[in-house]
Amino acid sequence: MDFKAKNKAFRDISAPGKAKYDFALLKSKGVKLTHLQEMNPEKYCNDILWTLLDHCTQQEIVAHRRECAKAEEDTTSDNTLNPDNTPNLDESNTTDTTTDTSPVADDSTPDSDTVNPAEGETAVADDKEPDEDPDELKEQIAAAEEDKENLELENESLQEDNQNLQEENESLLEENAELEKKTKPSKKKK
Repeated sequence: MDFKAKNKAFRDISAPGKAKYDFALLKSKGVKLTHLQEMNPEKYCNDILWTLLDHCTQQEIVAHRRECAKAEEDTTSDNTLNPDNTPNLDESNTTDTTTDTSPVADDSTPDSDTVNPAEGETAVADDKEPDEDPDELKEQIAAAEEDKENLELENESLQEDNQNLQEENESLLEENAELEKKTKPSKKKK
């Protein structure tokens, strides 16, 4: 992978919160790391990801992040169920399931991990669910469509006004030309 492609991939999937997944993948590739990187992957997340891009493609990294997050999520959800698969309501054994455990969702990453298909690579789909209520989204869409219609009507009105002003301007120019002809002194030859 050339520097430009590697740098773009690095910027696209850089996520300090995913450093532990990247570190595990890097170790599985047999790459030797420093003791400091092993102790604190989040602190050295950029170094880990940069090195990882020498050994894996962007798609492999994203797929591994998703697998790890899914396994972590499954482990977390298994811990909150009683033996009969009902939720455990004992507060001492509950976990906060409202946190986002998706492998690509992070404040420092784009909304989806994609590669420009024009560059010959495939895009990785984003498995995130919408955060908003479908009814609310429908209302927003309806409001946006109404705004669009109003803007189109306003645009038509402005175009008509512009046409009328152009016609008025042309007639004023004609009147001005006629007045100039009348007021110009004619040169008579004697």
